[in-house]
Amino acid sequence: MIEVFSFETSTLDTNCHKVRGAWECVIASSAYHCKDSLAVVVPKKNIERFVGNLNFFSDRIEILEIPSLGTLPYDRQSPSRQVIARRIHIFNKISTQKKQIFVLDEDTFFSRLPPKEEVVGHSFVIQSGHAFSPNQLSLNLSNLGYYRQRQVKEIGDFVIRGSIIDIFPFSSIEPVRLDYFGDTIECIRTFDPSNQRSTGTLDRVLIDPVNEIRFNSDSLRRFQKNFRLSFEENGNHGGVLEQVQNLVRPSGLESYMPLFFERTDLICDYLPNNTIYIFDNNLKDIENSFFLMVKERYRLLRQLGEKPILDPDFLYASVEELTRLSERANCKFLFPSGRHIPSSLTASPYKKNLTLPMGIDFDKTLLVAINSSTKKFKKILIVIPETKIDIGLANFEKLNKRCIQVNSWTDFVNSTEQICFMFGSLSSGFYSKDGNFIVHVFNGRTKGEKVKLTRKYNPSTTKTFEEVLNKLTSWDIDSPVVHRQYGVGRFRGLTILTTDKVDNEYLEIRYADEDKLYVPVRNLSLVERYSGVSPDSAPLHKLGSGQWDKVKKRAKEKAKDTATEILEILARRSENKCKRYFARDDAYTTFCQHFYFDETPDQKQAIDQILNDLESTQPMDRLLCGDVGFGKTEVAMRAAF
Repeated sequence: MIEVFSFETSTLDTNCHKVRGAWECVIASSAYHCKDSLAVVVPKKNIERFVGNLNFFSDRIEILEIPSLGTLPYDRQSPSRQVIARRIHIFNKISTQKKQIFVLDEDTFFSRLPPKEEVVGHSFVIQSGHAFSPNQLSLNLSNLGYYRQRQVKEIGDFVIRGSIIDIFPFSSIEPVRLDYFGDTIECIRTFDPSNQRSTGTLDRVLIDPVNEIRFNSDSLRRFQKNFRLSFEENGNHGGVLEQVQNLVRPSGLESYMPLFFERTDLICDYLPNNTIYIFDNNLKDIENSFFLMVKERYRLLRQLGEKPILDPDFLYASVEELTRLSERANCKFLFPSGRHIPSSLTASPYKKNLTLPMGIDFDKTLLVAINSSTKKFKKILIVIPETKIDIGLANFEKLNKRCIQVNSWTDFVNSTEQICFMFGSLSSGFYSKDGNFIVHVFNGRTKGEKVKLTRKYNPSTTKTFEEVLNKLTSWDIDSPVVHRQYGVGRFRGLTILTTDKVDNEYLEIRYADEDKLYVPVRNLSLVERYSGVSPDSAPLHKLGSGQWDKVKKRAKEKAKDTATEILEILARRSENKCKRYFARDDAYTTFCQHFYFDETPDQKQAIDQILNDLESTQPMDRLLCGDVGFGKTEVAMRAAF
């Protein structure tokens, strides 16, 4: 019923990868009939949809999505701890004993990785009632990349307070608290980090590493040696070497990962031997597109020269190298042919089926979809979102047709009924050209569901009654005001005019030669108080003279000249260099932890921006402003530290 891949050659003999839904269906079916694991390389932008569809079709084989670090090549920022911990957790779930489907993007496929033995096999389990020395546990956590803090806030933090140890591992949704009696763990509790209250108990908890680069004597010594050898001609180390020597992890440290190890591995080293790699494009085209972006970033950042960077070959492997490694591991690459081959061979046996709206008349749409497919296809599957179970069941009960509910794609394939329905998530439907089956996917809003409309708020045109009143009462009669379109006049108060037998309130503004302009109160945002040097010397423009347009033109030219002058000053400042200061170390962290209050978002932003300025070679040009009691002193103290 479902097409499967032929693994005898290295090229796909169909282009079903162009049909969403059908592509994932064929991969799931091929994985079921294949004795080895499959690894599918998918563009990063399509991974979420692809994994969702693959889960719909594959209910018998475990699917592991191997996340990339989520950063650009040579990124100045490091990936989040959660991303790194999740990736290590997935690496540790890879099995050589059972068949699995791996999903990864091009970045992960080409990237060099730490040696497998440095990442896999270091997890351990903590059990309630077992002995585990607190000192040994602290050492183990540090070796796995955990950070000792005053309070647990995010994955990778741990705290030791007497006989209590708090840890936030990736395997737990909430941090866990270990209660010790001597060297024995009496109980393991989960707790809410915001209020420290317990939320449950656990018998055991899995502790995975949270960092792929671990600081120890061997790795640090190797890094210092390799760093100096790699950049001995570059006098500007960007502070990276000094920070690592002080056991501080600089942002973007992952760009120097190969320097910490004697060798690097590739994804083929992590996945089982005999794994079959499937691509949705010609492998050479994928390589060219990926390395074009990598080399462009390398060129730009090298010209910028803020810090030394490794050649792309140190961080990424070519297709030739990956192919040689895959052959040693008895792996195979399967991808569409780059050559033109007859359309009879590339024609997909499947076509896309448009997603149907549930709409107001869902029962009628459902009936039309079934009636139009009954004579054309041997089997029909209706897919409805899981959030619409009640509505779906009610409408199927109304149908005067025999149809059964199935719980999985496998149940549908094995069913002898023509019409089946199931609740699940699938991005789009499809059908087989030979009439074997059709998949209808329904989505959207149903009758009775309300759509929340959001009205755009424009603060320049929308005023509350109090704001209008305050604005008007602050203007004296004959005080100068400025209208955006007509220029400077004199405010004469409010007046009521009748138009089409309707009374409306207007602002009266007097201009030169006793000309008057009436502005509806609803357009009050067009009028502002004159903010010149002296109201007594404010000009009085004449309507229709073009005088105001000339004033605006001169003001724009002056603003342009001022902006040019400022840019010239900034350009000269950018040529100056200053000493760099690095404060994000253990001493700085300890100092910050003595702050008795939680930082506000504005404080955090100001602190981060100032620290970034201090770490830059450019002179700082920043003014810190804030009301009394809003925490300016704390920001200044951290900068001074």
